Amino acid sequence: MLLLFFVVATWMPAAHASVFAGFEIGREFSFLGKFCFTWDANYSHVVGEITAHIRTPDDGVKLAIYDDEDAFWAFISTDPSCDCTCKLADEHTKAVFDVPRASDASQTFSLNYTIREHLRPRFWYVALAKCVPGGDSYVPTLQSLTPANFQHYYFTAWYSIHMVQAVTRSEVPVFQEGLTTVYTVSGVLSGLLVLIQLQSKLRLTQESFHPIVQLLTGLVALTFLTNASLGLHFYAFELNGIGAPLPLCLARIFQVINRVGMLLLAMLIAKGWTINAIALHGRTWLTTVMLTYSVLYLSLAVWYLGYVDPASTLYMYDSVPGLAICSLQIIVYAWFVQHLVATRAKEDDIAKRSFFLQVKSHPEGVLSKTFGG
Repeated sequence: MLLLFFVVATWMPAAHASVFAGFEIGREFSFLGKFCFTWDANYSHVVGEITAHIRTPDDGVKLAIYDDEDAFWAFISTDPSCDCTCKLADEHTKAVFDVPRASDASQTFSLNYTIREHLRPRFWYVALAKCVPGGDSYVPTLQSLTPANFQHYYFTAWYSIHMVQAVTRSEVPVFQEGLTTVYTVSGVLSGLLVLIQLQSKLRLTQESFHPIVQLLTGLVALTFLTNASLGLHFYAFELNGIGAPLPLCLARIFQVINRVGMLLLAMLIAKGWTINAIALHGRTWLTTVMLTYSVLYLSLAVWYLGYVDPASTLYMYDSVPGLAICSLQIIVYAWFVQHLVATRAKEDDIAKRSFFLQVKSHPEGVLSKTFGG
């Protein structure tokens, strides 16, 4: 099951990029890419640039640009009555450009579009469209999809879209600015924690490394690997506008393992395992929670990869799997506090009672890690 998650975890690189390129086969309207540009309160400077290169063998293809105002992308993407012509209307677009038919491979439509904004950072969207009479009602079948109909109703295009912040020439959208520094600093701090934990283990000559501490050390190491991978990805993102897909994929994998592991750690502490009890009771409950949590994260990745509109800015925890993860977290939190209190009540050792009290007083230090990253 986790192997499948490893495969689908690569959804993130395409979600937030500044470079979009490929070959598009579309009918009527096709979204190409989005980017969050900054703003200038004085409206005196260009805040963003969109550079586009399009080559199509079809007539009637248009390049449309929108922002996230209510009358623009928010309207055309949610109103079912807005057909292709409506999507290209002046009142719903920031700009529309005719893309001429390319007579050979060297003929490419090029555009450099500048953006001004004075209210707030906004998402801007780029799309291709080809509106033909009856296009919205045409239902393709094997019999009707002839070469003539395909050429009439569909369009093909090679495209390259590059969006950058105009002033800083940054490839990073506004909502991801500073993440390179955040993850670099977090990586250094978590790396120091790993070294401290390993040093403590090496200094033990007479006693074994406590199982709870072993698990905690492994989770701290995973946190370090996660932060280091994300720092590398966002550093590459600043350079190429795409990032580093492999480190990002590994970071998402490490994050899920870390969150499941921290949840397990919290439940083991609440049960007092190896602290004031050798036997671990309620293994069925623990196993069920771990499997449920893993399945929900797998569902979250599959949902984001296969069902979310690429143009959507929906936060992943607003989805059904995301809400289920949050609900499970609340249930486990209540269970954690209840069992921790019961476990502490059975303990006579002052040091152990103090430990349980500290964990109970600051449970967010353990449980919040399952939402970390």
